[in-house]
Amino acid sequence: MTLRRTSKSRAWLRELGERWKHWWRRLRGDDKEYVPDLIPLFERIDIVPVRTDLYLLAMRHRSCTITDEQGTKLNNERLEFLGDAVLEASVCTYLYHLHPTWDEGELSKCKSSLVSRPVNNEVGRRLHLERYLIMVPSALDNSVDIYGNTLEALIGAIYLDQGYARTQEFIREHIIPTYRDMRAHTVVSIQNFKSELIEWVQKHHLSHEFRLEEHSMEPHDLFTYTVWIDDKPVGRGSGSSKKRAQQEAARDTLELLKKAYTKLQEQED
Repeated sequence: MTLRRTSKSRAWLRELGERWKHWWRRLRGDDKEYVPDLIPLFERIDIVPVRTDLYLLAMRHRSCTITDEQGTKLNNERLEFLGDAVLEASVCTYLYHLHPTWDEGELSKCKSSLVSRPVNNEVGRRLHLERYLIMVPSALDNSVDIYGNTLEALIGAIYLDQGYARTQEFIREHIIPTYRDMRAHTVVSIQNFKSELIEWVQKHHLSHEFRLEEHSMEPHDLFTYTVWIDDKPVGRGSGSSKKRAQQEAARDTLELLKKAYTKLQEQED
């Protein structure tokens, strides 16, 4: 359902703002907790919330994790996990119906460009999500991916609060147009090295495995993966997310494998 921006709906949203502050202070047990005013965001994305707690949780970075009365840690990471899956499913559905003649490879390649960190970060910037984030001041400086991560958490909140159909509308209204704006840059800069590696090793009848070697969380998330080819370590890569680290490891592995294969061919000639 699309929100009609009437004076009555605006007044109701403002009233909700006061309720959020009361709810969040009760949860924390004090009156000093920062509570973002999400009304401008709701008006921007055209949503009348039902469960306001979900959206507040979506804005809570893990640097400001809190614990409820049951001892459960509260931050936006679980919503981010859910939103990532919903975003991918929605984009796959969109592409499936938009391009009925495309094969799996074409669909997968376009999906990888659409569901990408640069696109998600840009959508987060356009929605000015930094205005609503509950985080320590240095968190945004340490990782630009906070924009994309928060967007995925927001998608998770919309899905739980509004349902799948409304979430698809949000993605079509914000993700797809941003991707189109960035398309020239995206096609060049986002290459699915992991898919290329899988195709390469299958072509040459080799086994492969991505192994997580290290995960540090200070001052921000940094994952390091090693690619093992036929039970031997080859390439290595790091990134602020598992997906990015695996892509970097795949790129490094591809370069090393192709160099070794070319050298082997030269020796045989």
